[in-house]
Amino acid sequence: MKLYSDAYAPNPRRVLWLMAEKGIADIEVVHVDLAGGAHRAPRFLDMAGVSAVPQLELDDGEVLGESLAICRYLESLYPKPNLFGRDPLETARIEAWTRPGRADVRYPPDARGALRPPGAGGRGAQPVPRARRHRTGDGRCSASPVRAPAG
Repeated sequence: MKLYSDAYAPNPRRVLWLMAEKGIADIEVVHVDLAGGAHRAPRFLDMAGVSAVPQLELDDGEVLGESLAICRYLESLYPKPNLFGRDPLETARIEAWTRPGRADVRYPPDARGALRPPGAGGRGAQPVPRARRHRTGDGRCSASPVRAPAG
């Protein structure tokens, strides 16, 4: 198998981290120079079908894209150590953390770093205030918190 990756792209890092945690060393990592446009070259597009990394080319020539799909595939091939959960609750928690940008936007972490929805008690139980974008006098954009009406 071959993993097509770029050292500076964030999505392939997820796959590379999983490979490191599991000690997977039998997959060739092929550098794709995104800055140089190698992902838009006809040869790469013929192989992958899209101009994005990571791409995992299997031994039979089939290609898997999307970092989470590749990680789940590798988890199935290399089950030890288990990185995707041993029971439904642990699996759900790990699934939630694979999308940290979506979780952090709404609820701040409490003192232990756990995300808590409003009403759950403890520190961090209040939602993060929304922001309103507006133009400043010199034409730049800035944000200010949306304030609830008084009274």
